[in-house]
Amino acid sequence: MNNVLLVGLIEEDLKKIGLLLAQRLEFFYLNSEEMISYSLFDKAKMEKVCGINYMKEEERKVVFVLNTFERTVLSMSYETFSNNFDAISSSNTIIYLRQMEGQFNKRVEELLNSGIETENLHNYEISRLVFNQRDNFLKKNCNLIVKYDISKLDSLIENLEDQILEKE
Repeated sequence: MNNVLLVGLIEEDLKKIGLLLAQRLEFFYLNSEEMISYSLFDKAKMEKVCGINYMKEEERKVVFVLNTFERTVLSMSYETFSNNFDAISSSNTIIYLRQMEGQFNKRVEELLNSGIETENLHNYEISRLVFNQRDNFLKKNCNLIVKYDISKLDSLIENLEDQILEKE
């Protein structure tokens, strides 16, 4: 079975869903953003010292290596996915975990009100402004599109498992 790449607009949801799906499929789980941060250590400093092009090329190398993993559920933010789309193997099953715009906005508000401290809040604000463009890009470039409600995790994981197994 190929790797499963989950992509979407809310990283907290991708992590939670990815971990549960990996457990269900008996796969490994890896958050791409954490792997990139670990591998590049300090992206901001790298960008400042070496330049944005160098930093992006180093990030692309990490994403390319992720394709060599086996039996792994990977979660990846929209930004990493869109910036490194050409480095992602077509052998991965790429799943867009999609919310409608109203659901997305509501989920962002929930995260803001929960007091969550995350660097992703800035990305969520940008996604609010350009939701349709990001949504269209993901719909166009993913193998499966699965609408989800984070409050219904059990049925979502079952649905994902069924669709992945059916695709194999």
